[in-house]
Amino acid sequence: MTWLKVGVDWVRKAKQDKVNRTILVIGLTSRFIVFFSAIVGYYTIGVRERLPNDVMWDIGLPIVHLFNRWDSGHYINIALNWYSVGPSEAWAFFPLYPAIIRIASSPLMSFMRPDQAIALGGFMISNALFFVLIFCFYKLSVTVLKNSDMALLSTIIFSLWPGSLFFSCVYTESVFMVLMVCSLYFLERNKTSLAMILGFLAGWTRSNGFLIFIPFLYKAIEKRNKTLVLQSVIVSLPYLLFNIYGFVVTKIFPIREWVYAKYWHQPTPTVFLQLLDYPLPPGVPKMGYTMIAFVELVFAIAPAIHLLFSKDRLIATLSFGFKKKHVEAKYYALALVLLSSMLLYGTIHNLHRYALALIPLYWILARIVRRSEITKIALLSTITAMLVIGTILFATWRWYL
Repeated sequence: MTWLKVGVDWVRKAKQDKVNRTILVIGLTSRFIVFFSAIVGYYTIGVRERLPNDVMWDIGLPIVHLFNRWDSGHYINIALNWYSVGPSEAWAFFPLYPAIIRIASSPLMSFMRPDQAIALGGFMISNALFFVLIFCFYKLSVTVLKNSDMALLSTIIFSLWPGSLFFSCVYTESVFMVLMVCSLYFLERNKTSLAMILGFLAGWTRSNGFLIFIPFLYKAIEKRNKTLVLQSVIVSLPYLLFNIYGFVVTKIFPIREWVYAKYWHQPTPTVFLQLLDYPLPPGVPKMGYTMIAFVELVFAIAPAIHLLFSKDRLIATLSFGFKKKHVEAKYYALALVLLSSMLLYGTIHNLHRYALALIPLYWILARIVRRSEITKIALLSTITAMLVIGTILFATWRWYL
């Protein structure tokens, strides 16, 4: 029977190689759309008119400068100068990404300006990790869904989601999502120590990264495992530790929330109200902006809607696994907490970026469209169009969306 085993292994490897090539093509297609849209938009439409007190820089590197906007400046500044002794905008951003791009860009500083070197290093890291991310996302999806076709379709939707623009920007998204997805993948594979380390690092990348402790806690309760409880506590610590560090330096606690409230206070408290009245920069039509934001909002709340109509998942999610177990429950729990913070704490121009972490969103959309080719084409066309529009607006300094 040795020959049979060899034949089965060969077929399995051939199938996996085909899947890997397909995922690579998906990633390349996604990045082509982003880069093409940014370049065409920038050189045909041009940047918007500068407002008083606007900071609209050009890092001075072709192509790279199109993906250095808004928050990129804060990450570059932290990478160069670290955090100030007094309260400043920098304290709203967590340190792992700036530290990584500073280390990666060190060899480049011998032949270009430090800010250019860090911008280029951040740009390369974000784009390289995007490809790592989509392979990891596919692996996690296959592990949870037990269906390779569904996992592949979910990966396509994830790669074309409007927020995937930020996987090419000097932003935290690529690093954060790689750490998050890989942490959850290893948690599924019961490699909990490695999962804990990656989850802990994710918490040092974004302010809401500590919420990754939720799937750990779910699994700990399901398995009645004390070690997993301890690991979930460790994963939850970065937010507290960063604010303690901030207190030592600035004497303000919690420094992240204090700074965010001071510099990013929003005129309306929830995304729903912002749809009705939100200040926009010149050159962005309010009606068109609102319509796109509304579509993204509908997509973003899909996990909550789907959960309400799925009795097994709802019971498993709300009961923390005491009454009923479901493999996706921990992901829905995490998505609901992230969604709640997004709707109450976020802004409409960040919907698509915040929604990147709503992992069940892509599984749900894949389930909805997989049975109808027309629906599939309609969904992929819609999110691709939104990705193109969002990229053009971003590259021309018109907003994140």
